[in-house]
Amino acid sequence: MKKKLIILNYQKSIPTFINNIINEAVDDFEKVVLITRRLKVNDKVHKDATLYQESRLFWFFALLTTFFLLFSRKSVTSIIKAIKHKTFSFNFLKRHLVALGASQLLYFRAKKYIKKYGQENVSVLAIWFYAESLAAARLKKKFPAIKAISLSHAFEIDEERNTNALFLLNEFRHLYLDKILFISSRKMETYKKRVATIYKSINLENCSLLYLGTFKSIPGRTTILNDGVLRLVSCSSVIKLKRLDLILDSLSKVSSFKVEWHHFGGGYDFENIKSRAESINNDLVSITLFGNTSNQEILTRYGSYNYNLFINVSTTEGVPVSIMEACSYGIPTLATDVGGTREIVSNETGYLVDKDVTPEELEAIYEKHLKLSLNELNRISDLCIEKWEKKFNGAV
Repeated sequence: MKKKLIILNYQKSIPTFINNIINEAVDDFEKVVLITRRLKVNDKVHKDATLYQESRLFWFFALLTTFFLLFSRKSVTSIIKAIKHKTFSFNFLKRHLVALGASQLLYFRAKKYIKKYGQENVSVLAIWFYAESLAAARLKKKFPAIKAISLSHAFEIDEERNTNALFLLNEFRHLYLDKILFISSRKMETYKKRVATIYKSINLENCSLLYLGTFKSIPGRTTILNDGVLRLVSCSSVIKLKRLDLILDSLSKVSSFKVEWHHFGGGYDFENIKSRAESINNDLVSITLFGNTSNQEILTRYGSYNYNLFINVSTTEGVPVSIMEACSYGIPTLATDVGGTREIVSNETGYLVDKDVTPEELEAIYEKHLKLSLNELNRISDLCIEKWEKKFNGAV
């Protein structure tokens, strides 16, 4: 009998990479089920997958039963570890409760599907190494014959952004998960070193690297012009850590060449960034903020427009899918050296800069890039595509 795949995702949206995973999985699994919370946006799931959105009523039920899990031995042990390592706070406890509640929600629903299909026929994939992976580990303990795997990105294991990163029943998750697949080598090694100092007997043999990769669903590549205009493009949520304000500050410094900046993506800071963009009084600079845009529309633009530089100045990353997509269309990248970004950006494919890069330094790189010959620009563009083909092509 063909296997069934149950995917766990406790986010308010369905990122593109999930549909990429489903696209590959439908050839190997008879049934693919995506279990998620009630989605905030009307995201589409792959046509061959079943989407199950859990009701708010069931969420409240899961939250009520969370208190039993909160006082379980494994949960209390994690809390004691957090206190010992001076991480415990009200915010920690709130995050801990929400994560436990989310894992309950996913656990209860997935359990019904496993009973329906038979545990020997089921694989469970946790999309994030957080509540989803805790649910997958608990399911593995309950149903030993299933295959339980978790992906691990950036936020889930970043101590600066997530106080619970090392104290969400990590020892338990490592014990029961068959595989923990990190999307960044640098992130994986940093995490392994840290947890080894906290949990002396933690199982790290199930940790391995898996670049998610992207699919080039829209053909084409950027056509680079050497006409003295910097056609800058970026794609991210409009939130503080993405530092779009730093890009604006750098553009305000431009004085000797023209710039067109296109940004794809929305977020809670969109109106603030929009207001700041409108206040830039520089005739050399043109800014278009597209807001939330479908992945297909973005890739179509990459393949048909004359972008000559992609920019990402985030304070933290895994290995950015947005950069993979830009690379696949031959767009060189200027990015901060954070997380696993250096695994895709180098001096051969663009510019890797310090996290604390200044607006003046960014402006100097823009000017340097524009002074390159057309042959050099096309050579860099070719290397971007070559790197994507070798390491980040999801179809290979």
